[in-house]
Amino acid sequence: MISAAAGICSWVDPFPLLSDGGGGSRLNPLETWTLMAGISAGFATFILGAFGKRVSRVLLVLLGPLLIVFNILGWLGSHR
Repeated sequence: MISAAAGICSWVDPFPLLSDGGGGSRLNPLETWTLMAGISAGFATFILGAFGKRVSRVLLVLLGPLLIVFNILGWLGSHR
C-alpha cells in the first residue's frame, strides 16, 4: 500500500518546485523521499513474498518489481 501510494504521488506530481533564492528553482526534497519510500516498500514486498505461502507468494514476488518500476517511471515522468 505504501509503495502504491508513493507511486501515485509521483505520477500526480503534488510537489512543486522550490525557489532557490537566486531567481531559480530546485526540486522539492519530499519528492525524493517519496521515491525512496516507494522503492523500499516495493523491494520489501519482493523479499517478503519469497517467504509467503501458496498463491500469495507468487503474487507478491511479481508485484514487488512492478511497484518499483511504477515508482521510477512516475518519478522520471515528473522531471521532463
